[in-house]
Amino acid sequence: LIVGLILESKGQRDAIISLSDFLLKNPNYHLNIVGGNEDQLVSIVDFLGLQKSVTLHGFQKNTEKYYNEAHIFIMPSLYEAFGRVTVEALSYGVPVLGLNGKNATSEIVTNKFNGILVDCFDDFAKGIELILSEEGYCEMSKNAIVSVQKFSERNYVEPIIELLT
Repeated sequence: LIVGLILESKGQRDAIISLSDFLLKNPNYHLNIVGGNEDQLVSIVDFLGLQKSVTLHGFQKNTEKYYNEAHIFIMPSLYEAFGRVTVEALSYGVPVLGLNGKNATSEIVTNKFNGILVDCFDDFAKGIELILSEEGYCEMSKNAIVSVQKFSERNYVEPIIELLT
């Protein structure tokens, strides 16, 4: 699952390209992409022959059903100030696959605890395999829920309001 406005800087196109061979070789896997501006991805999905492996859902006001059905959340953005959708995914117990680097993902995701961080798009398929391994998934899913407690309103917003008042 990928959620977010479709923009070049968000990396959805790069994620599709890097996962194309993996998706074609593993027809039981499916990539759902939720986000407005999805027309930017139609041509690459068609060009790579991924029409049966990738579904572009467009903008959805309520994303809960997508998180509930997901096994992995992919955050392909290289530059993310704060990954709201990353925290949302973790709150549903969905481990995150993201890029390690100078972005919020590497501050929210602890490698091999609540997800997997990889150094480049080419490692996304390996990251999926690590998350879905028998020993990895259940533990990462449990840890995902626990890890977002620090972002609860009580722990995150209230101290800021207290500073401002």
